[in-house]
Amino acid sequence: MNRYRKTETILSFRKIALLVMSGIAIPLLIVILLFEWTTARNHRISIGTAYRSTLAAYRDVVEDSLTTAQNYIAETAANSIDFQLAVHAKNKTEFYLAANELEKQCRTLLQAHDLIGGFYIYSSAFDYCHTVNTANYPHKDLSTIQNAVRSAAALNSVTTGWIPLALSDRTVFLYTFTTRGSVLSTMADPTRQIYSGLETGSRIFFTMKDGTPLSLEAAFKDPDFPAPIDWNHVYRCNTGNSFDLICLSLHPLSAYIVYAVPHETFFGQLSAMQRFLMILTLCLLLSIPVSWLLLRNLLLRPLDSLTETTQAIKTGHTDTRVPQDSNLYEVNAIAGTVNTMLDTIQQQKIAAYEQELSVRDLRLQYLQLQLRPHFFLNCLNLIYSLAEEKKYHALQELTLNLSAYLRNTLKDNSKLIALSSELNSVESYIRIQGIGTQYPPKLVLSVQPDAANSPVPSLSILTFVENAVKHASLIDTALVIRIKCTLLVSKEGSYLNITICDNGGGFSPEKLDALNNPSHAPAAEDGHIGIPNILHRLRFLYGTQATVSFRNNSYGARVELFIPVRDTIIRPGGVLS
Repeated sequence: MNRYRKTETILSFRKIALLVMSGIAIPLLIVILLFEWTTARNHRISIGTAYRSTLAAYRDVVEDSLTTAQNYIAETAANSIDFQLAVHAKNKTEFYLAANELEKQCRTLLQAHDLIGGFYIYSSAFDYCHTVNTANYPHKDLSTIQNAVRSAAALNSVTTGWIPLALSDRTVFLYTFTTRGSVLSTMADPTRQIYSGLETGSRIFFTMKDGTPLSLEAAFKDPDFPAPIDWNHVYRCNTGNSFDLICLSLHPLSAYIVYAVPHETFFGQLSAMQRFLMILTLCLLLSIPVSWLLLRNLLLRPLDSLTETTQAIKTGHTDTRVPQDSNLYEVNAIAGTVNTMLDTIQQQKIAAYEQELSVRDLRLQYLQLQLRPHFFLNCLNLIYSLAEEKKYHALQELTLNLSAYLRNTLKDNSKLIALSSELNSVESYIRIQGIGTQYPPKLVLSVQPDAANSPVPSLSILTFVENAVKHASLIDTALVIRIKCTLLVSKEGSYLNITICDNGGGFSPEKLDALNNPSHAPAAEDGHIGIPNILHRLRFLYGTQATVSFRNNSYGARVELFIPVRDTIIRPGGVLS
């Protein structure tokens, strides 16, 4: 014998189907979603890289223009004879002529670089500023530029770097070279830079290091434009449009060049094919619960019905049937086969039950026949005695009561009878016992109207009455038998309570112990078969639902019966089925 036994786990089809769908379909869809998300993320990164490359190209153009302007200022200041003539001019005319020659060279540079907005040649000796502009700036802005040039001349420093200068609608940068009170200066105006090939709705503009736009017009006319720390978030302008901000540093100007690209959602970044695949993936994801519902309705629910039916069969409920309402042929075929098998089992069970009823009826008839001979013999002896004593009136009364008694008792007593019919037999019996006696027994009936038609086994009351008459130990006193019948209704069902009392002296202690002890099976002892047979019939008909108790009152015996009331049909003659 093996020490170790293999433990087998039994799974239901529902669990297997759920495990299969969870183990294959869901991970597959998760992989597809991750693939789509990774693809979209890489696409977004590639687009961001492209935008950054575009911005870097324009930044290189701007820095190249700035570097060219710086180099021009340095080379002119060091090597240009015209600039030297302007510096050492003895009068304003000489300065003007030298500045005109420099202007010709500056015009070529201005035409080559859009970012360079102008050149300025100033002499503090003559307080004259020669202006070379490529655009018409307002007079106020020109005055601001000239004042900045004069301030540079007053500092008398060689170079001052690119200095921001706020004009009326923009901020520009000045780069100056100063020597002996003369200034050679150039202006960089980033708003003049021309851009081409940008995304629709996008723009490039410049800000200071703190995020202040050089031109509000270029920066969406937003005076509350966010600081650089917030540029990683989506920017929503005052028109409601959203933008992604990409920025690079402009080291010569200590500023930023910013690329504002219209913000696209995750779905909007995808290509047509990617959108199609994403929609297809979502449809597949939604198909999981739909498929599960179809599987449950078409297969799992019929299987559950089949399982419940087999469990019901296991517990003895063979009247259960499997519904044949599935849309699957195979499921309906299995259900039909199971139902056919159950019909066969039910028919066999009915046949066996009918056979059992036949055997039971035969046994009941046998038990009843055991009760009757004693009474019949006694009646015959009484008839003989009355005839011998020529008491013809008593004999006629006895004959009538005996015929009524026999009419009730000789019916098909294997069936239940109405309580009223059983009490009629009792009354006939008491009248028979009273014929020819000095102290005839008396019968007192108390029957609840609703209980009169309740079904009871035949002879179930008469036997106890016969026992009371037979064993009464009274001298010079009539035997009084009281019968009370009450219908009791409770949650457990309806019961007929029958109480039979007499004043005949009661049961002996030994007899009471034998009758009330459940461990003693009812049996005929000392030739007394009446009460044991009745107890046997009650047990045979009702099982443990019917109870009988025996005890003594202060004046006699008391028998109390509780018989369950079942749904029956009253047939002609008072017999119930």
